[in-house]
Amino acid sequence: MQNTLASRKTSIIITLFLLLLLSLINFINNLYRINFDSVHFWYRSFLLLLAINCVILIKDLNIKKLTCGFIIYTVTSILHLIEVFKIFPNTFSDYIYVGLIFGLILNLLGTFDLLKHRNEYDKRLQKLVFYDSLTNLPNRNYLMRSCPLKVNKNCDNCEYCSIDRIINTSERSAFLFLDIDDFKLVNDFLGHLNGDLLLQELSKRINSCVVHDDLVIHLSGDEFVIIINNIDYKEDIATLTNQIILKINEPILLDEKEVNVSCSIGIALYPEHGTTIEKLMKRSDLALNKAKSEGKNKYYFYTKGLNDSFYNRYLIIEDLKHGIKNGELIVYYQPKANTQTNEIIGLEALVRWNHPKHGLIYPNDFIPLAEEIRVIDEIDRQVLKFACKQISDWVEAGKEPYNIAVNISPLFFMDNNFISIIDCITSEFKIDPSYISIEITETVALENIDKTNKKLKELKQRNIKTYIDDFGKGYSSISYIKDFEFDFLKIDKKFIDGIKVNAVDEAIIKYIIDITGLVDIKVISEGVETKEQLEFLKDSGCFGYQGYLLSKPQPLDQLNLK
Repeated sequence: MQNTLASRKTSIIITLFLLLLLSLINFINNLYRINFDSVHFWYRSFLLLLAINCVILIKDLNIKKLTCGFIIYTVTSILHLIEVFKIFPNTFSDYIYVGLIFGLILNLLGTFDLLKHRNEYDKRLQKLVFYDSLTNLPNRNYLMRSCPLKVNKNCDNCEYCSIDRIINTSERSAFLFLDIDDFKLVNDFLGHLNGDLLLQELSKRINSCVVHDDLVIHLSGDEFVIIINNIDYKEDIATLTNQIILKINEPILLDEKEVNVSCSIGIALYPEHGTTIEKLMKRSDLALNKAKSEGKNKYYFYTKGLNDSFYNRYLIIEDLKHGIKNGELIVYYQPKANTQTNEIIGLEALVRWNHPKHGLIYPNDFIPLAEEIRVIDEIDRQVLKFACKQISDWVEAGKEPYNIAVNISPLFFMDNNFISIIDCITSEFKIDPSYISIEITETVALENIDKTNKKLKELKQRNIKTYIDDFGKGYSSISYIKDFEFDFLKIDKKFIDGIKVNAVDEAIIKYIIDITGLVDIKVISEGVETKEQLEFLKDSGCFGYQGYLLSKPQPLDQLNLK
């Protein structure tokens, strides 16, 4: 690029210099009325300028015939120009014309070489555009490309436009969409170089499972498309897909470490599931998502029901985003009571979605989706604001506020601005932070122990109580409890259900209550539904409880808080 720019600059400078020189010669001719043909002078001057410019501009192409041809043409053009002054004998002009013809022949030969070089360049460019440089496999452009000469959108009879290019349309074919599970972890822990080596190895393994009539495409990153032609039975497709999964599962040595990877595959069939690349891509992708949702390292065939579920999921996502933005979330409250006195010791704020069409939607039906699309932190903020506003209303009414506990998601809790956001919200409603409590699950606490402890200490400085929620769902290890500065531990409902039914569950509950008492953590039992369960917890020394025996979650005005 720099050479080309330099050549252009040189060409311009020389052209301007020669134009000045030739203009000077013409001026002298007019001044002294020298006898020569002015028209021929300027015509041959133009040819000379053209020849010199061609020499300068084509020298970077490294085509010897073309360069030599223009040099000869330039020299003879100079002589041809001088001939206007009739300095040479008449016979000399014959030699000049021979030189011009010889230069022209070399130019023609050089032009053929130029066209040959251009074709080779075009081939290299096409490979760069349509093939992946890392794996040497066809890429997304190869799969999705449209005809470069296509003017009419209805053109179906060209190699680039037709699905025949990659699928044998006279037979049944399978369109496999493969995704490497958790590939990001390899890049994060072993580096991108090892990630590239992994992709190269996996490409070879996938290729080894197919025959020459089939096609493997590296779509992007950790995604591949495999097109299996001439395969009649789903059983054969399933067998081949299993072979690919097993091949991918074989250990790979990277950076002297043995790495085990898995993959998920979605399958669409031609022509049953689509007759265009776009439809087959879309439907195999839906099947891939289904395979991932069922635990990964699996394959799944596309079914018509997936379209409906995808469409419904899309509608729910859009509705949820709209609901968060437009104030459709509401809060129900569930009281907590002291097991000994049955006195209300606080409330837990539980979010509900008041959908304008579908009515009240419970958390289990939208919170997992909110976590997946990463809007859960906004829901947490809104619930926190609801709780703070209620506390503010009690204070303004001259009532002693109940402590309200708010469930906090991993995304919000691990946010670097989590503490400052709490400060902003409590300041906005002008309440004492000690009137709110924060509940997080044990898995959140263990995600980053140092960061968790830092946040717990900052909350304690603000007199905000903290709960470890759903104890028993995750690691359920008492040993790490002493490492955190929690104020309360909530035993999961699955243990409470075992009271008077399972002696092991009863023993575990007593053990948790005894151990947490040693580190000054109070126990709250969730999901208490019978008097027998409450009596057992009272006798075991449990501090508090909540559940349907006391009250189900309800709007605040429907709760009996006396």
